[in-house]
Amino acid sequence: MAFTAGSLLREAGRKLADAGFESASLDAQILLAHVLKRSREFLLIHSDVVLQQQEQAEFELFVNRRLAGEAIAYIVGEKEFFNYKFKITPSVLVPRPETELLVEHTLVFLQKVLQNISDEQQKTIRYHDTCTGSGCVGISVKAMLPLIDVSVSDISKDALAVCKTNMVAIVGYEIPYFESNLLDAVPGTFMCITANPPYVSTDYTNMLMEKKLKEPRIALDGGVDGLDIYRKLIPDAYKKLQEGGALLVEIGEEQALSVCEMYSKTGFTDITVYKDLAGHDRIVFGVKNEVLS
Repeated sequence: MAFTAGSLLREAGRKLADAGFESASLDAQILLAHVLKRSREFLLIHSDVVLQQQEQAEFELFVNRRLAGEAIAYIVGEKEFFNYKFKITPSVLVPRPETELLVEHTLVFLQKVLQNISDEQQKTIRYHDTCTGSGCVGISVKAMLPLIDVSVSDISKDALAVCKTNMVAIVGYEIPYFESNLLDAVPGTFMCITANPPYVSTDYTNMLMEKKLKEPRIALDGGVDGLDIYRKLIPDAYKKLQEGGALLVEIGEEQALSVCEMYSKTGFTDITVYKDLAGHDRIVFGVKNEVLS
């Protein structure tokens, strides 16, 4: 029996809503658009288009995967971030909209550094993104500031494989990358370092896993209080930063005070917390010794 896009979207949306998915209609639209290789807007305008049997079967499979708790990005294999499309697999964390703030504030800092210097001098400005995962932060910065020297690192070889694919797709070539426990195997010093590290407590990570969350534990679990990675990263980054360089990290919404204390004890100045659109503390910024005027 043939079904139209509209009838399939209504049925899938009902199933997803009944299962507690807040974005049920949107999820159904994204999945069907992927099956048909069309835009969501096309589906809304052409709700009477009839699907072939194979297309119906593929859509039903995708909806069932979503009902089982699999992220939309893993099902369709990509996620838009900072206006770029990133390949996403279960080896990496799905990029969140709030992480775009990390890119935005990094660009603000770097653009301040780049003011009034030549293109040739820009090439000497070094920036590194650790815990890079899909590469969404580091690659987005490189795409926006192509002249600066950008590198990335991750402890996961599988994550770096995904990241390399995204490098070529978005900036056209591979940028330097390192398989490293944070900054341990990363050479040189930098004007800016960023990280979106695992910051979920182990107990909460366990609860997420029990709910069949499909994202990698290594990208989520930050220890008993979620702060283990920061305890190593912040002092290590301080040593790797040039004078006047900045460290920007993403944090959990209740971690600002603890992370700021670590920044301060390490020697960072101009420590600033930026909130996300929901009003939650999300990014911590700090400068090594001197503050740029």
